[in-house]
Amino acid sequence: MNTESQNQASPATVRLDTLAQGELQWLVPGFIPRGQICLLAGEGGVGKSSIACDIASSISTGKPCALSPTAGNNTPGTVLILNGEDSLAVILGPKLARFGADLSRIH
Repeated sequence: MNTESQNQASPATVRLDTLAQGELQWLVPGFIPRGQICLLAGEGGVGKSSIACDIASSISTGKPCALSPTAGNNTPGTVLILNGEDSLAVILGPKLARFGADLSRIH
């Protein structure tokens, strides 16, 4: 008897007919959906980190960001940044601080 296969958890699945349909909400209209995973990709030096820091600062403080200056007065939220390029202590943390982010809300 193969006990290894018996101890493995099955993947969790959801039937789509059991989900309540909702409407997409935008953080930056037409570009960045609210509450969704978003990837910023591009050549080096084009401003991906600056855009990410501006958006993260906006979410963490509830204030508008440069990409969506009319979207503001929101409840501050928590941000998860997955970063494989910039140093957290040397580059990303100080840049977020310059953008006015609430660093206690950014992970």
